[in-house]
Amino acid sequence: MSKSSYPAEADLVARLTAADIDPTLLSLLQDFGATESAILAAIAEWESATDWKPYLAGSVTSRTFDAPVTISGGVATSGMRLVLSPALLTLSSVRAAGRTLAQGVDFIPAPQNAANEGRPYQWIQFLTPPPCGASGPGSIVVTGTWGAVAAIPDDVWNAIVQLAEHAISPELSLAISEGMLERKIGDSIKKFAGTGSAGPLDLQTRLWMAGFQRCVTREKRVVY
Repeated sequence: MSKSSYPAEADLVARLTAADIDPTLLSLLQDFGATESAILAAIAEWESATDWKPYLAGSVTSRTFDAPVTISGGVATSGMRLVLSPALLTLSSVRAAGRTLAQGVDFIPAPQNAANEGRPYQWIQFLTPPPCGASGPGSIVVTGTWGAVAAIPDDVWNAIVQLAEHAISPELSLAISEGMLERKIGDSIKKFAGTGSAGPLDLQTRLWMAGFQRCVTREKRVVY
């Protein structure tokens, strides 16, 4: 399963509401922009940590690139490989020196097995030097959908929400423990946390971060 969009503030609030977090605290966190900031920061951290910017592909757009060059011994010559940044999930066209190039004749998108594996293209390999007549800045135009995925896997979506929860865990811990490290009722003592720990969510916050890091390791961009 997958999601068509990144999680939003409403998704974070719904997760916290389902966990019986005090409604008054939730309202305060929303009023002060903490929940919105947490989810936006989690999305930004995901794209930064995986090096997919953007990770989720949008609509078809065109991007302009300088002609690639290779420098050897201090001398610049025409290069045959155009590194795509961001990566390209689907390719519509490549234009160089004002003309539309033919895939398989003038260039190939690479890795060549990317489409079969549902992964993005990361560079254009030109087949004719200099790269199909292109030279100088802004001489190559690539059109397609830019990003790594067409939809966000469920575990990635959940990992982003959990990272947002991690960001506001001090406030959540305070609400759960009512600001106390322990509570004694008769002979019964309930410990919420020890000195220097993260409070009643100590274990949970570590699990949230571990889950996020697992997804990052799996999805992190590999530059060929």
